[in-house]
Amino acid sequence: MLGRERLDEILAALGPRPDAAKLLARVRAATLATPDDMAACILAPEMTVIAARTHIEELEADARALDGGQVRRFLETCLVPTADTARAIARANDIAAVFGTALLRVELAETGATVTASASPSGSQGAMTERRRPQPAGEPSGAR
Repeated sequence: MLGRERLDEILAALGPRPDAAKLLARVRAATLATPDDMAACILAPEMTVIAARTHIEELEADARALDGGQVRRFLETCLVPTADTARAIARANDIAAVFGTALLRVELAETGATVTASASPSGSQGAMTERRRPQPAGEPSGAR
């Protein structure tokens, strides 16, 4: 009963970054004024391709933390394959022996999880620091 034009007006009134909950609340409010005993709202995105997303987990650890089992459990929780986990921990131990800590970076994507170990940019001497951040598709993942 709203029609495409009225829905477009409601959507435009929400600004450049509309929120689905606000849109539905406004549609609900508009339908209360519609003289009908039945209301339905069907929304379909015009975009047909959804960009792939990658989630990044980073863990900074020193040699003690790397040998303690917590890092292995962290990588297992991230679904990193066992062989990759062993290689990453060995590489991280080599790096921590020189720099004091190593940074393990896990990229979680629809295709699986990959892990890399590198020298920590912070150069801190802390035992273990965890960072989480989503990474939009297409953003460069940095040096390995």
